[in-house]
Amino acid sequence: IDNNELIFRFFNKIQFDPIIGTTHIALFVAMVLKSSNDSFVSFYGKELRQTAKIRSTRTYFKVLNDLREGHYIDYKKGGSRWEKSLIKFNVI
Repeated sequence: IDNNELIFRFFNKIQFDPIIGTTHIALFVAMVLKSSNDSFVSFYGKELRQTAKIRSTRTYFKVLNDLREGHYIDYKKGGSRWEKSLIKFNVI
């Protein structure tokens, strides 16, 4: 699935979800940009925060958790700060 299709499906899914706001959208799009047209993406949180323009780590983790709880993504935290975390998109 290509990036455009992933974003299209995400927007269709969030249409009636009152939890999702602009920060969630920015983070999801940042994940998609890092994914290279794959259903998985590995990343360091700092990379995604910079791309999504999220300064606060607290906000970042809240938004990430909202996306996980809303079943938009599956999230596996890296084992250490040197190990990348892994995201699987669920809007496919």
